[in-house]
Amino acid sequence: MSRIGWIVILIIWIILGLWFIWNCLCGGAIAAVPAPVKDKCDIEWSVNDGNKFKSSTSQYIGFKKSNYQRLNPTTELTSHMEKVANYLKSNQGRAVTVTGYYDSDERNGSVLPNLGLARANNVKSWLSRLGVPATQIETNASNQTECWTGNRDTLRHGVSMAIGKASQGGDKIAAIKQRLFGKPVTVYFDTNAESLNLNQQQRTDFADLFYYLERVKGAKLDVGGHTDNVGNLKSNIALSKERAAFVKNYLVTNGGVPTGKLDVNGYGPTKPVQSNKTPEGRKLNRRVEVTLK
Repeated sequence: MSRIGWIVILIIWIILGLWFIWNCLCGGAIAAVPAPVKDKCDIEWSVNDGNKFKSSTSQYIGFKKSNYQRLNPTTELTSHMEKVANYLKSNQGRAVTVTGYYDSDERNGSVLPNLGLARANNVKSWLSRLGVPATQIETNASNQTECWTGNRDTLRHGVSMAIGKASQGGDKIAAIKQRLFGKPVTVYFDTNAESLNLNQQQRTDFADLFYYLERVKGAKLDVGGHTDNVGNLKSNIALSKERAAFVKNYLVTNGGVPTGKLDVNGYGPTKPVQSNKTPEGRKLNRRVEVTLK
């Protein structure tokens, strides 16, 4: 066979091979390459109020695990928050609900019932510093967290925000007043101790007290320190005032309460609730009472 003949056979063989591949392996059509799936943790964060307002960013408010102090924001995220704040200030009939996220295995070192509320409260303070009235900011919590990074060291999506109609909160305010006005939330101290160990009910009470303070003009908290009768009177009065000041600073730092909303007093052993003759009675007398007035 001539050289030309062999070339013709080779071309036919190649054509048949391509035809076989096309029909048997590719189904007669070029398989479409699927578009890459975007990770839900990288989806743009948008805050909107219907078609009246929308602000979007690729950045998020993040928190370290078991921490409610937000990480330093980027310039883009700061601009996003400023847009939200400016919209709210210009539309006083609208309010934003900030939902903070948390996992149940995180340690809650805040004064609030859970880290989600503490994170939401932290962002609320940010909006307040941007000039948004507290009455236009609601807080909520959810333990549905997914977007962790750094071997679950950092929560990327720490909060979400939704804008809607502002509520005056009248029913809630009335309920808080009925339950807590003039009725102290009592924090106990061991001898020479200066740390707080709040239970869940106390955290809930403080969350309600903070809500009331923000919405009722002239409302204040009286923070009164008390001791047992061990030691001299002058020292005990000074100690009781120190403990009351510690609680005040704790509420300011961890709850965002303005310092002007808290009055500090030290009563020493002059207002016992139990007899100082027994260890149990003395323990109950070593306390700080936080009272709505």
